[in-house]
Amino acid sequence: MGNEAMVIGAAMDQPSFGDEVRRLREQRGLSLKKFAKLANYDPGYLSKIENGLKPPTTAVAAQCDEVLGTDGELVRLASDRIEPARQRHQHSDSPPAPSPFAA
Repeated sequence: MGNEAMVIGAAMDQPSFGDEVRRLREQRGLSLKKFAKLANYDPGYLSKIENGLKPPTTAVAAQCDEVLGTDGELVRLASDRIEPARQRHQHSDSPPAPSPFAA
């Protein structure tokens, strides 16, 4: 892949999570620094999410929803990105790893 950055979760039919967060943040007149302060996250971390370099977590999405007043829209968008990855792991042919806490 060389030096190209891999964008996480880009779908053809809807904006990426990061694109949507940036659009909403800018629509509300918030700088990344101000948004990060309100969301209680590091601006560098949120920048990576906006640029598709880090995947969103449900916790980050929920906090962004709260700050941006989007009523769960970002959690739903993040879930669309997170759930398919979980399903791929659940349906693999290999058995689950044994628990280190098993008796």
